[in-house]
Amino acid sequence: TGKARQVTSGTETVQSLSWSPSGKEVAVALRKSPRLDDLFDTDLHVVNVETGKLRPLVVRPGLDSLPIWSPDGSKVAFVSHRGKYDWIGNTYLCVVDAAGGEPKALTTGFDEVIPW
Repeated sequence: TGKARQVTSGTETVQSLSWSPSGKEVAVALRKSPRLDDLFDTDLHVVNVETGKLRPLVVRPGLDSLPIWSPDGSKVAFVSHRGKYDWIGNTYLCVVDAAGGEPKALTTGFDEVIPW
């Protein structure tokens, strides 16, 4: 319809998001508050645009952010601290099945921070 409507609610802050290729879902990186202390503690969820229901995708300590859907909608790539709460540690490019499952780090040999 071209009309804007809110599809999420709650106390979490959306840090980053990515629309699915179908346009029916949005992958979001949520943190518990906008406070700087919570900047590196995010989890990935998928929002059903029709219902607003959240589905956990990657929930673990530390940074999991900048979700990007694969063109076919089967996977979500993201930047991560791989389960560690770390302000200055390495970040990794990871991927997870859009339906859920165990995330896989693609850049374990990269000893640096991926800018996010």
